[in-house]
Amino acid sequence: MIRVAFIVAVLLTLAGPAAAHHGGGTFDGSKELKLTGTFTGLDLINPHSWIYFDVTGPDGKVTKYRCEMRAATVLRRSGWSPEMFKKGEKLTFEGSPDRRRQFT
Repeated sequence: MIRVAFIVAVLLTLAGPAAAHHGGGTFDGSKELKLTGTFTGLDLINPHSWIYFDVTGPDGKVTKYRCEMRAATVLRRSGWSPEMFKKGEKLTFEGSPDRRRQFT
């Protein structure tokens, strides 16, 4: 019985950090952000892929953005490939912004 309790305690201790990493804690779920920009790059990597794009504001100023996505293995299984996107292509992104970065 003591051995089982010890194993359960170890598993619960290890589950906390794993859940924290895979949670949405870095995103502000109370806000929704929609940006339209020009595709500039894609990194299909693990554990998180990134898509890069430039947004031109009303004042003509270009701001560089990146969007965190799922792992490359998951995206590839869903049919994603680097050839899906062309440099300069217009894309629209919707999602929750990062808590640490301020968006206007």
